[in-house]
Amino acid sequence: MKPFNLEEAKAGKPLCYLDGTPAKFIGYFPESSDRFQRVIVGKMHSPTNGSMLYCDEEGFFAEEGYEQMNVFMAPERLTVKLDAVRRKSDGQIRLHEDGQDVNDQWELIAKNVEVTVPVGSGL
Repeated sequence: MKPFNLEEAKAGKPLCYLDGTPAKFIGYFPESSDRFQRVIVGKMHSPTNGSMLYCDEEGFFAEEGYEQMNVFMAPERLTVKLDAVRRKSDGQIRLHEDGQDVNDQWELIAKNVEVTVPVGSGL
């Protein structure tokens, strides 16, 4: 994860917490006397339940021992379409581009499966 960047957050770039939970930029209040209450971010606990949390301009949450609440720039994601193939001998499944490995040992079981991965994950 990249360190928090206030300008990118204000521009709508995706945010997350240390554990990867998505966060949403809500507002910036530079006039706040408490430096840890200048940036407001949202955290969703479920599709219908969330909370607002605060951090400073560098993404740090105020209280020690709560490092998991620090905010980061979320990794950029890439969506690709792959084909799923299964090895006939043992049922092992792999994802490949354009039916690669489809032969007498492998059979195509799904075409154009959408997979979203973090950029740079090696997939």
